[in-house]
Amino acid sequence: MKRFLAVTLAIVTLALTDTIYAQAQPVNGQAGTEIWAGQYSSILPQFQISLNQKFSPHFGWSVFSTTDRTFSETYASLTCSPRPWITLSAGMGVERGYDHPRYAASLWMGKGKLSLLSVHEQGSGYFFRHILSYRLNKHFSAGVFAQRGKGVGPYLEYKADKFKIYTAVVKERGEKTKAILGMKFLF
Repeated sequence: MKRFLAVTLAIVTLALTDTIYAQAQPVNGQAGTEIWAGQYSSILPQFQISLNQKFSPHFGWSVFSTTDRTFSETYASLTCSPRPWITLSAGMGVERGYDHPRYAASLWMGKGKLSLLSVHEQGSGYFFRHILSYRLNKHFSAGVFAQRGKGVGPYLEYKADKFKIYTAVVKERGEKTKAILGMKFLF
């Protein structure tokens, strides 16, 4: 834990030396909801917000928070983009009802019309989500969605300037089919 905090502090200190760049960069984010159906006897809405900002050409920060009636988490991460087509992040935060830190790491890769998002978290349990997508045109993307505890299946996304809506129908072996519908406002 001490080593993680020391490395985090060193990275932040080095990256913050470029304050002129940071002042010129806006804070970006998204806020919205995801609704899972087919998992419980009722629909379970989950509310999410995320913020991010670059404070140098290759480094930045992000914050993610989500809550529903059974689970809540918030964590902050440092991001590194060694190339325009790849972003890595690592962070830690808190989870409702769990006394230890929650750790998170993610990888985003995108080149041309193809992109991959892979998110991993460890706290009271292990979580992952992977989205591999191909941009069909200016507004639509299609691909594959996988999430621990939910399953794997086809993914479809519609994105306008400040809004996106996405869905996936997933299944794990021996489990019921589940569907997700997500709506996010981008800012």
